[in-house]
Amino acid sequence: MGTRLCKIVVFISAIALIPMATISHAEETGQCKNWVASVAAVVGKVDAKRHGQQAWTPVLRNNTYCAGDQIRADKASKATLVFTNETLVTLDEHTAITINQVENDGPSILELVKGIAHFISRVPRSLKVNTPFVNAAIEGTEFVVEVGDNETNVTVFEGTVLTANQQGELRVTNNETSKTLKGEAPQKILMARPRDAVQWAIYFPPVAKGEKHDEQTTKSKAHAAITAIVNNQDNALALAKEAVELAPDAAANHIALSYAWQSKFNLPKAIDSAVTATEKEPDNAIAWARLAEMQLSIGELSRAQDSATKASALDADNARAQTILGYAYLTQIKIANARETFEKAIELDQSDPLPHLGLGLAMIRKNELKQGRREIEIAAALDPNNSIIRSYLGKAYYEEKRGPLDADQFEMAKALDPNDPTPYFYDAIRKQTENDPIGALKDINKSIELNDNRAVYRSSLQLDQDEAARSVSLARIYQDLGFEQTALLEGWKSVISDPANHSAHRFLADSYTALPRHELASASELLQSQLLQPLNTIPIRPQQSYSDLGILSGTGPSDSSFNEYTPLFSREETRVQFDVIGGGNNTFGNDLVVSGMSENTAFSIGQFKYKTDGYRENNDLEHDIFNAFLQYKVSDRSSLQFEYQNRSTDQGDRVQSITGDFGAADRRTIDTDTTRIGYNYKISSNSNFLISISDNNEKDVTHIERNQGIVFPFPNPLIVILDNNSNQSGITSEIQYLHTNTKFKYILGAGNLSRDRDRTVTSQVFTGGAPLGPSSTVSNSDKRQNNNIYSYNNLTILPNLTIILGASYDDFNSQILKERDLFSPKLGVIVNISNDTTLRLAAFKSLTRATLNTKTIEPSQVAGFNQFFNDFDGVVSTRYGIALDSKSSNNVAYGIELTGRELTYAPNSVDIEQYELLHRVYLNSIISKNITVSASYIFDRYESKTVLPSMPDMVRTQSLPISVKLTNSNGIHTGIIATGVDQETRLSSTDYREQFISTDVWVGYRFPNRRGEINLLLKNITNSQFNFQDRNFQTSDPAQPQFVPDRTLYLNLNLTL
Repeated sequence: MGTRLCKIVVFISAIALIPMATISHAEETGQCKNWVASVAAVVGKVDAKRHGQQAWTPVLRNNTYCAGDQIRADKASKATLVFTNETLVTLDEHTAITINQVENDGPSILELVKGIAHFISRVPRSLKVNTPFVNAAIEGTEFVVEVGDNETNVTVFEGTVLTANQQGELRVTNNETSKTLKGEAPQKILMARPRDAVQWAIYFPPVAKGEKHDEQTTKSKAHAAITAIVNNQDNALALAKEAVELAPDAAANHIALSYAWQSKFNLPKAIDSAVTATEKEPDNAIAWARLAEMQLSIGELSRAQDSATKASALDADNARAQTILGYAYLTQIKIANARETFEKAIELDQSDPLPHLGLGLAMIRKNELKQGRREIEIAAALDPNNSIIRSYLGKAYYEEKRGPLDADQFEMAKALDPNDPTPYFYDAIRKQTENDPIGALKDINKSIELNDNRAVYRSSLQLDQDEAARSVSLARIYQDLGFEQTALLEGWKSVISDPANHSAHRFLADSYTALPRHELASASELLQSQLLQPLNTIPIRPQQSYSDLGILSGTGPSDSSFNEYTPLFSREETRVQFDVIGGGNNTFGNDLVVSGMSENTAFSIGQFKYKTDGYRENNDLEHDIFNAFLQYKVSDRSSLQFEYQNRSTDQGDRVQSITGDFGAADRRTIDTDTTRIGYNYKISSNSNFLISISDNNEKDVTHIERNQGIVFPFPNPLIVILDNNSNQSGITSEIQYLHTNTKFKYILGAGNLSRDRDRTVTSQVFTGGAPLGPSSTVSNSDKRQNNNIYSYNNLTILPNLTIILGASYDDFNSQILKERDLFSPKLGVIVNISNDTTLRLAAFKSLTRATLNTKTIEPSQVAGFNQFFNDFDGVVSTRYGIALDSKSSNNVAYGIELTGRELTYAPNSVDIEQYELLHRVYLNSIISKNITVSASYIFDRYESKTVLPSMPDMVRTQSLPISVKLTNSNGIHTGIIATGVDQETRLSSTDYREQFISTDVWVGYRFPNRRGEINLLLKNITNSQFNFQDRNFQTSDPAQPQFVPDRTLYLNLNLTL
């Protein structure tokens, strides 16, 4: 009985202890039920007292707290809390708060008993802060509250806060401060630097172990230099230099100097200082971590990993070394490793915002956008005055389509660091997608100005490759304004300054689409961009790879609008983009592209269809194109690409002639298959090796009928019918080595192009509907071979002088065309007369090679003068040019370009000499925040010294396009372009002249949240009738029409899903 009773007592006692054990466990784990706040970071001694408890217990990262709990930060201590209603609160030292009330439908109430707290809240009316002297109700904002012995100060950085007590109330907005004394109503006070209110929260990277580097404890010159970087980079550099002079053997001083040089965007000197720090103190872990950081910033991944590993070996608790390793893993797309390493770095130093930013980027890469954005917000809370973190937070809001939060962050970043091009670049993209191309252009110009006068963008974070943002096409900004020549100028400058930058080539490729006869150059630049690009979700539009589609500008889904909606973060996601157009002459076209990315693989699959009956009889055209693209990242240095394209084209006579003649029964069908393999190996941070091999097969069938008139003795006209069946196959192999440096860039390359063609021509003469004798069939074969090597050297002789020296050698062989061994020198000169004026000169020779895919990875231009046109195979051309481009302000740009081109063509081993002049004068002007005007005069003259049958001897075309474009923040945009044309043509010793004006008008609407746009276009609104001589006689491929004598209405819809 006694034993049984004892067991019962023990059992009951155990039951009674369960709640106590549960409470004890909750205290130990730092969790509570129905919690409303979690701890993101703790620095120093921070304690909490839970509701209903008497004891104060240490606050640890990831602890959670509920209503009624109290938290206090001791001396030299800080804590950052994340509330469930998306509010972040950072407590300064000697600060105490109580979480008083949490409502599901109303605001949470936080009591700030004493001290200073920094608040970030993006949800309106989600938080109310009570203090002894005044209460603050927020409306989606960022602000600081400081409670003293007899007053409360509220400083607002963004948004609105309503401060109120029994004596009155006051609404406080951006960069305003209210002061409330005990027993008085709140009053506004003037603060010269409102941001100083949060100076206590700024993070300063360590330069020596065990030191506290906040402002209050800074003692040495090195520490002072680090502190000064926030507000005065010049002073920081001076202090750091002084520290080195006073103690040249102290690693901390050289580390400080490295940070100072980086703040001035001088990475080479920043690296040198970091190297010196490791040499002065080889066992200094902070020095090695700093060196790792700088090595990673310039792409020296393996060296950065070695340095970071050494830093960790010297000091296992070195958080910065772990952070750099995390970014190295991120660059290698080892996301799991990156997240684990960032977490470790956070545990080692919870005050450092950089690992939180890295963790956020890793999460976003895995398409965890909300969680990643939250980590970036925590980084902003840990370092509120950090411009680059604000830029990245703005990007995250942009991705979440949470305007105007993204705009607010970009503006804040601009104010925090006016010399950083990053926020201007991001904000330009945002403004463009919100139908503000004028604002976008001003931000792009500012970004270019701050980025060494280059449009090639690189985030100032340096550790993050930021490839998604760098892939966004900027050409659309200029095209929407009608500033195509300015876009070309910036594209040329970008490629010349950084020929290994994929975004620069993409910029130029998109800019070339606005120019006639530059289709080959555009396709070539696109190929170079693809070979150099990292993994991304940019859709590859099937039609972009072809230079001979012959679609009238604006009347097909063939513009560069797709890239406008590319994301600013690389995410593992699948995206769908759809474009459709319909209009007069039974025109219909569409393209559908599905693109996506996983950890090491990216793909794009698309189809393009287009058909039209054309503006006259037998002017129809139909395309059906399919494209599949796969990219695999083999390692952090190398990637492979596989691409397959299939094209079917059926068309009538698309040629425009000054006489108006055309072939009423002429037909042509083209069927092609192209398979391409590409390889990119990054030898070092400034050297790349590229390989491109494509296998091409084409079947080309033409049917031509010509009326020879009545020939004696036949009473009826003679009709000559020619059927040409051609089967071609070829392999194009190219290799290229690129090396870039501050002073020089050189490109070395070689190629082998082979092309076999079997052709059968059947001719038949008819009269009165009956054949006149038997048909005649002639078959021939032609093997064309081209071996070439080339070298281009961009030499920066002076800061304002760049000289391009290059040469190519071609060994061209053909059984039909004249064989050539051609040495082609290249010379270009670029003089930046001032920041706003550039002089360009060039003289070079080139050969049109016998390739089926009509594109190459050889540079397409010299000093901004295009060298590859859609000429016949074997054409030798020599081009001379001079140009002056200038802008008097952000609102006006103008320039003049004068070029001449000599061509030698030998279809039957006899040289035919031709000459071209192409001159252009342009003026672009921003009239107001919504209106732009552009005008240009173009003089184009062609002349042949040899008279050829059915080909003009001379064509002189003068055109004067003038456009006015209007945009509005409501998404609507409209415009008009009127082009006056005066053309003279000499054909078969007869002179012709046509003068006309062709006017196009359009109106469009951009859908909210970057979902696409719809456009209505009316071509040739006055239905002007004319004949026009195009340049089809100079090429075997269809030329893109410039003008059509027919009024036609088109409706275009673009959707991003």
